[in-house]
Amino acid sequence: MKLLSDIIHCSRPVETAAIAGVTKSGIDMAQGPVKSMGSYLWARVTHLVKCEAEVDKMKVKVDSLLRDKTDMETIIEHANYECRVASEATKQWILDVEEIATQAKDLVVECKGKNPARHDLHDADATQKARKKIEVMNPIRRLQIGALAIKLLARAEELLKHRNDLFLLVPCRRPPNTLMLRNNVMEFGSRNEIVSQIINALKEDKVHIVGVYGPCGIGKSLLVAAILEKMKTQKEFDEVITVDLREKPGLEEIKNSFAKQLGMIYSAKLNAHRAAFLAEKLKEKKSILFLDNAWESLDLWKMGIPVEECKVIVTTQKIEVCKYMGAQVEISVDFLTEKESWELCKFKAGVPDISGTETVEGKIAKRCGRLPLALDVIGTVLCGKDKRYWECALSELESSYPLEKAEVLQKIYMPLESSYNHLEGDEKKSLFLLCSLFPGGHKISKNELTSYWTGEDIFNEFNTLEETRRKLHMRITDIEDSFLLLPINYTKCVMMHDIVRDVAVFIASRFCEQFAAPYEIAEDKINEKFKTCKRVSFINTSIEKLTAPVCEHLQLLLLRNNSSLHELPENFFQSMQQLAVLDMSNSSIHSLLLSTKDLAAVRTLCLNDSKVSRGIWLVSSLENLRVLSLAGCSIDSLPEQLGNLKKLRLLDLSSMESLEILEGLISKLRYLEELYVDTSKVTAYLMIEIDDLLRLRCLQLFIKDVSVLSLNDQIFRIDFVRKLKSYIIYTELQWITLVKSHRKNLYLKGVTTIGDWVVDALLGEIENLILDSCFEEESTMLHFTALSCISTFRVLKILRLTNCNGLTHLVWCDDQKQFAFHNLEELHITKCDSLRSVIHFQSTNNPTNQLARNCQHLELGRKSTTTAYLSKPKGTQCSALRKLDFVLVARVAAMLSNLERLTLKSNVALKEVVADDYRMEEIVAEHVEMEETVGNEIVSADTRYPAHPADVGDSLDPEAFPSLTHLSLVDLPGMEYFYKVGGEIMRFSWKSLVSLKLGGCHSLKGFPIHGASAPGLKNVELVHNGDKSWYQTLISQDASLAERFKTTQE
Repeated sequence: MKLLSDIIHCSRPVETAAIAGVTKSGIDMAQGPVKSMGSYLWARVTHLVKCEAEVDKMKVKVDSLLRDKTDMETIIEHANYECRVASEATKQWILDVEEIATQAKDLVVECKGKNPARHDLHDADATQKARKKIEVMNPIRRLQIGALAIKLLARAEELLKHRNDLFLLVPCRRPPNTLMLRNNVMEFGSRNEIVSQIINALKEDKVHIVGVYGPCGIGKSLLVAAILEKMKTQKEFDEVITVDLREKPGLEEIKNSFAKQLGMIYSAKLNAHRAAFLAEKLKEKKSILFLDNAWESLDLWKMGIPVEECKVIVTTQKIEVCKYMGAQVEISVDFLTEKESWELCKFKAGVPDISGTETVEGKIAKRCGRLPLALDVIGTVLCGKDKRYWECALSELESSYPLEKAEVLQKIYMPLESSYNHLEGDEKKSLFLLCSLFPGGHKISKNELTSYWTGEDIFNEFNTLEETRRKLHMRITDIEDSFLLLPINYTKCVMMHDIVRDVAVFIASRFCEQFAAPYEIAEDKINEKFKTCKRVSFINTSIEKLTAPVCEHLQLLLLRNNSSLHELPENFFQSMQQLAVLDMSNSSIHSLLLSTKDLAAVRTLCLNDSKVSRGIWLVSSLENLRVLSLAGCSIDSLPEQLGNLKKLRLLDLSSMESLEILEGLISKLRYLEELYVDTSKVTAYLMIEIDDLLRLRCLQLFIKDVSVLSLNDQIFRIDFVRKLKSYIIYTELQWITLVKSHRKNLYLKGVTTIGDWVVDALLGEIENLILDSCFEEESTMLHFTALSCISTFRVLKILRLTNCNGLTHLVWCDDQKQFAFHNLEELHITKCDSLRSVIHFQSTNNPTNQLARNCQHLELGRKSTTTAYLSKPKGTQCSALRKLDFVLVARVAAMLSNLERLTLKSNVALKEVVADDYRMEEIVAEHVEMEETVGNEIVSADTRYPAHPADVGDSLDPEAFPSLTHLSLVDLPGMEYFYKVGGEIMRFSWKSLVSLKLGGCHSLKGFPIHGASAPGLKNVELVHNGDKSWYQTLISQDASLAERFKTTQE
């Protein structure tokens, strides 16, 4: 307090000076510094005493600032609808507020000793808070806190004042074009490999014609033009002569274009000998001819092009153009990646980087389907538009209505329509437009298209279904080659690109012949389309009610997947006398209408998976019906009246396990070509009826009563199977999913004896055979099937054996030289406890080369869909085999010249991959435990053969496995060697190896690769994080390996 009294005393300079006898001028001189010191000390005292109050005052102001910040961010968010963004000053203001808010929060916590965000702290944190409270009792620290609070308060007031002066929003601007080559697509990673291929091909002396093909709008022309310009700049060529063939110019017009670009002056003499002059001119310089947008092949020699003296590059939508023109190199240009599509869309539309792929902008980019032309044009059209405009555009793109903007029509629709116009023949054009009736992204089944085309009678009624399928396949392939349809791998389906579908809908709308309804549609629009269109599609719509329309021209009606449509008026079909195709699959309608009888022209009727359970007898009045598909329908029995369908060619009763089929009904359908039956009530009598169908060529038949398959020839004679082109006969419903592309399939379970008719009619032609629980007594495959010679399986490609506990040997070869399973592609053996060998050779003259001469793929182990392949497969996989100590003997391994993939995984007993031939004498087949699911866990129980003494000692050549591209050795803790001969570790050349995976093989004593082998192998992938140290120790045994593979991919 003494200090405080001294300060107060000094603050009264006049009285003090009078007492001391100081003059007035001296007093005036001392008064200024004393006042400043007093103010300074008084402020410090205020900070010391009112520290908490000043912090509270600061906090109130900062909280007000944060509320303004929140309001501002809301304004900015909504501004996106006007295609505006925050100004740079606004962004900086927000950053400043966030900075001061962080400082204020820390100050409040320190001063008050509490943090609302940390109310659930543990003891250690509570101790820390208590320590901070003690610190704040320190006068010096209290002075600091008070001063900082005042400073932050002033800064907050300044920001609040500046808030009113901000120019908050600015229009969205296109990002700066820092990559000038982005427009020609060369900068995209997916194009880098294509660019390299084109450049390398053009530089190759032996390559004279290069073909570049891909969908319309993919960027072929732009890409090639940029490459040629770059190569010309680099003096790779002297002249680049470009001719656009989009409009199919005549031969003379093309020659004139060549001559003009080469600087040739027109004259009568030139016209008479133009080809020779053109050839001479091209030889003078190093020239390249760029034939852009070719629709058909050109005779280059006839045009005077010296192909051997120059380079020609062709861009086209049709790969056959490349082939017909003799292109030595054909290069495909595919769609952009999803990431590249989004980047291109943002660039063209001026979308800020803060936008994500789930925004309206991102959805529009997805709708463009990675097609550069669509992304470019639509992005440019929408650039600078507000958010509502974008939303409207997205709505139009997602509907069945085309985006009718002039630039979109001219730059996207017209080029794609040109592709449509170049389809040869009305059949292809009709098929293309038919595919557009399905929603975007829909998988279009070729079987559905076959049914529709049969109904529309596109070919003629004298064609069989098989011929129709074949012709349809040819037309679809031609459309795919023009990239107007996209194939779906490993399925019998195709897809239509969303933008291509938009163009197809646009074309069809001009002709007013077909209509594909959007999800929501007004009733008056429906009635209008019914009146004018020949094809109408209501697939996946929200329609709840339809009135009886007037539609005299309607030929095809698709009422599929309309869950809200539960009924139709009884006279709905009354005016549809021309209707040829009616598809009501997946509908919620429970009964067929009485007006169904008026559909006299209907040839195809589909009720797949529909709820129709009543009125099915009305179908009998459709005398012209060719295709009737009731798969998964809700009916319990087929009415007797269906026997009146004398012209029926296809009857699909699949997925109807409880269906009753009246005796004598099927035999009345004498024109049936295809029959699909999944009912569990198939009897021997039904089989006899099927035998009477002389035109039947395709059969799918589920037989629950397996005793039918054991009937012998004396009491049961069936010959229909010999007439079939394709069939699937099976005794387990779920096995239908195992069907591949093979035409003849037989799947049997629990059949202990096979009837003569099965042996005679089925086994000799079977391509895919499954036997489950079929061997009761010990026997071989030959004895069980009662075949005279194992070579009877001359076309067998897939063989699966599971739970066949009586099977001892798949093949027992005697002295007779035999060809067993020489076309076999897959061999699956699971849970065959008595199996001692797959192939047993009794004689010394063993014909191993005849039995597995084409072995390319051998898969052993415990992994989904593991198989053993003995003919045309191309990989090997062994996993989780608990007792397998080696995979192959040297003699068998030497035959695997076509092996491409070898994967060994999780085999705890495996010691070596390839063993010496003498090991074959030790082998007795042992059971390998597998899981129960047939077709998911497959193993070859034994593929090793007893050796003849003359073969013992043969070693495997270092050049073995010449085709192997992928080798994976994972989790093999007991494996010591890949192959060791005479105490020495064998290392192979691995000429084709490009991928090597290692992991969990810590007992491995030698790397199966030497420094000069596997020239295509760039790296070794380690699958476990803990393998690196072991790996480095392993490769350190060879200095060349250590240097070459010192880096790994973990």
